[in-house]
Amino acid sequence: MSKTNNLISEISAQAGSNPQCWLLLIVMSAISPLTYGGDNPIYLRAQHITVDQRTGLSTYQGKVHLKRGKLSFIADKATVKQRNSNIDTIRAFGNPVIVRIRDPQNKMLTTVNGERLLYLVKRNLVIVTGKVIVRQGNDVIKSAKVTYHINDDTIMAEGLNRSTPIKATFQIKRLATQTLPPPGMQK
Repeated sequence: MSKTNNLISEISAQAGSNPQCWLLLIVMSAISPLTYGGDNPIYLRAQHITVDQRTGLSTYQGKVHLKRGKLSFIADKATVKQRNSNIDTIRAFGNPVIVRIRDPQNKMLTTVNGERLLYLVKRNLVIVTGKVIVRQGNDVIKSAKVTYHINDDTIMAEGLNRSTPIKATFQIKRLATQTLPPPGMQK
């Protein structure tokens, strides 16, 4: 049993009629890991959670936060579909859905804003659609759909068709070895 589950059991045993303990228990339960697939557990938090044991579908509403390793997202609503006691898919909706990808090696933060998110947990694949904007530092990509392959850390942007192009703006970084143009050659 995990440390979180041990703590939840201990708090519930001591809770009795103390409303503060029950509030802590509810909060702890809302952020406990849902599955240990892969290297990192999935943590979900929301203001309201509905679980249908029969269908394996859970609904999270109100300030939904998901975290798994370097990936996190914020949404208004999310649904989680389980198969054989394992999380299969997570869908999120919001105004907008915000995905954050932190790379601890180069301390870079990539954010992806969109209207809808589909997280295929077993494939480690995140698909964001609907007026998607990807930002990494000052670089920006705008498209209709972005697919993030978590395992190989790649992002692929797509338009819906030929009439909706992908727009990208990349900032050129001046290297320390580059020199300024000679006098008279500057604009």
